[in-house]
Amino acid sequence: ISACLVGSEMCIRDRYSGIFIAADKALCELQEVICNSPLSNEVEKSCLEVLYSNFADAVINTLHNNLNSSVSEAIDHVKYDFKNVIRAILLESQI
Repeated sequence: ISACLVGSEMCIRDRYSGIFIAADKALCELQEVICNSPLSNEVEKSCLEVLYSNFADAVINTLHNNLNSSVSEAIDHVKYDFKNVIRAILLESQI
């Protein structure tokens, strides 16, 4: 019985570590998009602050609003939304 319990705890741990890895990967990708964009340092810093302070809440809200989606789908959806925001900021800064 104890071996089964340890095995199930490992499955739960590994499942959640995959979520954190996916979220971290998405954050790194978005950070790279921001840092490689032709933005001023001030705008770049603001974009990164918004990203870091809102990413987790955005994923949670996406999951809450789309109960049938998986966490990885929610992360992809939020990543797509953030990329669109970054594009809009880039377009606005070029005007």
